[in-house]
Amino acid sequence: MSRTKIPSTFIEQVNLTVNTLESSFYGPAEKSCNKLVGLMMTVREEDTHNNLSVFISLLTSCTSQVQHMCEERRTHTIPYILDICEKSSAGHNCLNCADDCEKDHINQVGRIEADHYNIRDTFARVQKIAPPIYGDELLPPAYKQVRKELIKLNSFIFELFYLEESSLIPLILEAQRKINAIH
Repeated sequence: MSRTKIPSTFIEQVNLTVNTLESSFYGPAEKSCNKLVGLMMTVREEDTHNNLSVFISLLTSCTSQVQHMCEERRTHTIPYILDICEKSSAGHNCLNCADDCEKDHINQVGRIEADHYNIRDTFARVQKIAPPIYGDELLPPAYKQVRKELIKLNSFIFELFYLEESSLIPLILEAQRKINAIH
């Protein structure tokens, strides 16, 4: 029986969270968005009565937001938390810092929360305007596949948000506290 190693240090905990987010969430979320984009193209071609144009436009916006969020996490958030962990290990103290590094720390958590809010809002609007899967013979055959993939992405994204809110944000706040980044 294999056991998951429990992180013994703060840096191990950060690395475990970062690796989990990257391998189990950001990459797969982007794959799901790409699959949805392909399906939406098929639906657009099959939608001869133009019944789904608003739905497809909003869903396109939603997938773009998710893809942008994943890219932001990879290029800004993850490097940021790894950097402040490194600073913490090196004994950096922002109170004595000659650089104006505080500006880097202030909006980190706010950006994550704003992404969550905006994506949740867009998902809710997509769900409100989505026609029912069954009962309308004018809907293209690929629409059912789009809805199934949307449900998967929705569940997946909210699991990701839970992990970011319960692990990533507290780790960022703790790392900031360790280097006196926010005062």
